[in-house]
Amino acid sequence: MTPGWKQNLHDLSLGRKLTLLTMSITLVALVLACSVVLVYDQIATRKVIARDLTILADVIGTNSTAALSFRDESTARDALGALAAQPHVVAACIYDKSGKAFVGWQHAAGTKDGGAKAWPDRIGAPGIGRSGHDMTVARTITLDKEGIGTVYIRSDLLELSERMHGYSVLLLGVFFAASLVALLLIANLQGFISRPVLDLAGTMRAVVEQRDYALRATESGRDEIGILTLCHMDTVYGLGTLASQPCREVDGRLMGPG
Repeated sequence: MTPGWKQNLHDLSLGRKLTLLTMSITLVALVLACSVVLVYDQIATRKVIARDLTILADVIGTNSTAALSFRDESTARDALGALAAQPHVVAACIYDKSGKAFVGWQHAAGTKDGGAKAWPDRIGAPGIGRSGHDMTVARTITLDKEGIGTVYIRSDLLELSERMHGYSVLLLGVFFAASLVALLLIANLQGFISRPVLDLAGTMRAVVEQRDYALRATESGRDEIGILTLCHMDTVYGLGTLASQPCREVDGRLMGPG
């Protein structure tokens, strides 16, 4: 037995079926396109954040070579203090050659860890990492091509959330605008397909109900629907011709015309 929703689809008019089919395809395509844009933006933004943090770490490392060589904590702290202009940088630390923390810095507005350590006591291998909702970058400080320490920077990823929210609102607006335009186009264009078929169906119904074989469907063109209309007209003409001829008697039985 055919499920109810399928039966309801079968009972829809041709125009509504075309509208439903086209809008379904359009909406699926829009959802996929918007999803691809969001995913791509998130991936691209992560790469940009990692690149910017790497540049910051390299700049701070260059400015900290003298402070690290002479164990000047004040100068090293000033170098890290430049990160205050970066709203998403949570904390940073300069480590000596042995990997031990030398000078640390934490953003006043970035203490969101509930008392957790803002940077590790000892630094591992340089690189880019993820820790919870943060991104970390560790870069080697070099002097005369020799590593003398490491710069560690930790940044939150609120920029990703902000961009996700902004892009979601933008793409939602594009989604509804595109859906409205598609619906208006479908409402105006689907008639090229549905109107000839509906006209043909109405003519055939009238021929059956009224027995009026002089009725003719309007020719719509030379496509498949036009061919169907011509075939219908020929059939109706043939039926009308047969119906107009008198019946004849053969062997005592009343036969059709011929």
